Amino acid sequence: RCLLPTNDGALNRPAEMTDVRHMASAPQAKRFRLNPVELVIFSGMAVVLVNSVYHLFYDWDGVRPVAVQQAPDPRGDTGTQAGDRRVASVSAAPVVASLAVTCGSTAPIPTTADKVRLSGSLCGDSGKPAADAKTADGKPATSDFVRTEVTNLTNHVSATVFTDAATGKFSTDLFPVAAGTNHIEMKFVRQGAPAVVEKLQILKADAH
Repeated sequence: RCLLPTNDGALNRPAEMTDVRHMASAPQAKRFRLNPVELVIFSGMAVVLVNSVYHLFYDWDGVRPVAVQQAPDPRGDTGTQAGDRRVASVSAAPVVASLAVTCGSTAPIPTTADKVRLSGSLCGDSGKPAADAKTADGKPATSDFVRTEVTNLTNHVSATVFTDAATGKFSTDLFPVAAGTNHIEMKFVRQGAPAVVEKLQILKADAH
């Protein structure tokens, strides 16, 4: 073919020749090649997978329950059967106990608890409940009570006391008692009158 000059004096090359040279200079696409090592690994994994699936759905005879035998008694008691075993009953001592006290009583109060709560009437003169007496102006004797103090003289523990002058009653929180005899002092503090002191004993015995 003839090359025609362009306006700028350059030769006008045919488009076909330009396309052929461009194709020759373009990089060739890489062809996929199968690696023999990868083929062997893939084949082995496929065989293992097929075998596992087959045994999972068809080979149920290979799964059999195994009987579990009872371990021998380390104490050597071979004659005791599992059906004859019983839970041993344990009689534990109560942890806490509520004890009612009476004014003027000197009888010891037994208990097996580690902590006790005392409750009773506010004690007045002559060892009687203050609610049963009247003041000189005719008011209930409990109206003069200010507070109540309860102390375990054995272990030197003072209890917190809740005093209800309206009902003439008191109650303590839980306080510990020692083993044996516990000497308890109850002091009823009154306004404008001497305090009334009552003493009692709490005997803590061993639960066993």
